[in-house]
Amino acid sequence: MVFEPDLLTEAVAPLREIRNVVGIDRGLLSLIATSDGEFFENPQWLQKSEKRLKRKRRQLSRKKKGSKNREQAKRELGSIHDHAANQRKDHLHKVSRSLIDRYWNTKQKRGQAID
Repeated sequence: MVFEPDLLTEAVAPLREIRNVVGIDRGLLSLIATSDGEFFENPQWLQKSEKRLKRKRRQLSRKKKGSKNREQAKRELGSIHDHAANQRKDHLHKVSRSLIDRYWNTKQKRGQAID
């Protein structure tokens, strides 16, 4: 097998064109602060579900160790944690998607193929 470097010298066109430049900073009081002065709030999903978590933890602690009911209570408690984690992921995805849509040109000319 022969390695030919001239095959790899083709210029690759960028998929997207940068429209604006923005600085993004993770904040203490807000989730994200941009250099344009825009702030994205941190919804604090885990704190909002704290009441349900407290009740489910209490119910779990009252179950007999090794019982089927305790395993079910563990799953229910875990599902509340999973729900809060999914809410965080969804919110971060929506925020990042809105920033990308705002600052990257995603429109392609008609008939132009993306390589």
